[in-house]
Amino acid sequence: MQPIIEKATNRRIGASEKILQIFLLLLIVLGIWLLFNQSVWVPKLVHTITANDPVKVEETVLEPLPITTDYKSLTHMVGGHIVTMEKGHNESAVIANSNEKIITEYFGNDAIGDLNHDGKDDIAFLLTQSEGGSGTFFYVAAALKTDTGYIGTNSILLGDRIAPQSTEIKDSKIIVSYTERKPDEPMTAKPSVAVSKSITVHNGTLFEIPQE
Repeated sequence: MQPIIEKATNRRIGASEKILQIFLLLLIVLGIWLLFNQSVWVPKLVHTITANDPVKVEETVLEPLPITTDYKSLTHMVGGHIVTMEKGHNESAVIANSNEKIITEYFGNDAIGDLNHDGKDDIAFLLTQSEGGSGTFFYVAAALKTDTGYIGTNSILLGDRIAPQSTEIKDSKIIVSYTERKPDEPMTAKPSVAVSKSITVHNGTLFEIPQE
């Protein structure tokens, strides 16, 4: 009787060892697959939004962004879309194979100054984006100077059909002044409320500084 019990016990031990070996083999295969396919699943966000951020984040930027010598032909994040400008213009379909277009344009109001404390003159400017309706949304973006050209950033929304006034760089911050409508006014009303937004750059990302 004892040998029979020992044989049964040995069979169970042998089966457990085989299961463990198969499990370890699967872990090794999974590790190899993840090593060679990490670009598929690793998010490349410059900044992760958290509830404790000291400044308001409108958008995040995927990296790496291409560097070009023409600051009007950069890649930005605008209105939730990755937009690659070509001489200040971009058109892309709202939906694949759709005739509706998202149109992004360089607007101007350039300001020159060092935004990221590297001793190089960066450029801040306004972009507009429309999706075929009556709305024209204004954004502020930047071209950060590098040793070989400029690199784009995310953008900060200013508003729909605002009236831009001025853009300047002071103390490494972008200060944008414009007028907008009162909350209860229709979009047909002329913008008359003066607004100023301050924006800072951290690790290549624009952040709006909350008003005190």
